[in-house]
Amino acid sequence: MKVSNYFGIVVLMSMCAHISLAKNELKKEPELFLIDKIEAIIFDNDGASVITKSDTEKLTLEGKPQTLDDIIFTRRVYADASKYPFGKDKDAVDRYLEMVMRDNKIGLPDLERMFNAAGYYTYEEGREQFAIMFAVNSMIDFKVKSYLVVPEAQIIAYYKEHPIEEEAAYKIQRLVITDKKIVSTQDNKKRLKLALEVGKEIPGVKVSPAFWIKHDELAADKMFISTMITGDISDPVSIPEGFELFRLLERRERRIVPLEERYQEIAQELKRPLFEKRFEEYRKSLFDEASIVYY
Repeated sequence: MKVSNYFGIVVLMSMCAHISLAKNELKKEPELFLIDKIEAIIFDNDGASVITKSDTEKLTLEGKPQTLDDIIFTRRVYADASKYPFGKDKDAVDRYLEMVMRDNKIGLPDLERMFNAAGYYTYEEGREQFAIMFAVNSMIDFKVKSYLVVPEAQIIAYYKEHPIEEEAAYKIQRLVITDKKIVSTQDNKKRLKLALEVGKEIPGVKVSPAFWIKHDELAADKMFISTMITGDISDPVSIPEGFELFRLLERRERRIVPLEERYQEIAQELKRPLFEKRFEEYRKSLFDEASIVYY
């Protein structure tokens, strides 16, 4: 066989092999990629609302995950809100967003980053979600919370049945002194007390901010604080930094916490079961008024 013929046969065989491989590639099934899919469709008098898998993967604006039922409930409440004036006030959302930015000292770029972090990649998409959240919160206030009324007699009865005893507590300041002359005599100690009362700074004296400490939080070597008279300064005790003293500003004896201090807390406690009952009733009514198809 001539050399030229040999190479021709090799080239021909190689071409045939490539053609065969190409045919096999054409026979292969194309790879499928799931872009999105429908999870549920809500049908009501206003039409249909589609919920996709990508919707369930997004976080709320508070950064919390949400289930399919959470999204359905939100859509149903938002649809209900559209029947009321506050659900149609588009400017209210912008006013509320401006208030949020002002109160948190953030600008529009910061707000957009918050939207992006939750999975809403445009300002318009994030604003729409914010509008939904705003309407839902308004509806919960209107349809649920506004019905929660606890009679004062119930609050007083609960207070009497569940008293809370509060142990003694002391409002004190800690003083650290490095100059021995300041605490060497009783007269100097009086001058120190007077300077503290008028708010005068004293060189070589560090005074802590006032703080409350409960009786059972006192260390064994600090129990003398419980016997001090309001306004007094304790005797100096040597410490590595110099001397330590304590000034008693106020004392609160052991007591039963009065009703006025617990009124709101008790009211909220008694409202909780009422809220849960009313909330479930509202939720059920919204689901009953629509036809929901799950996929």
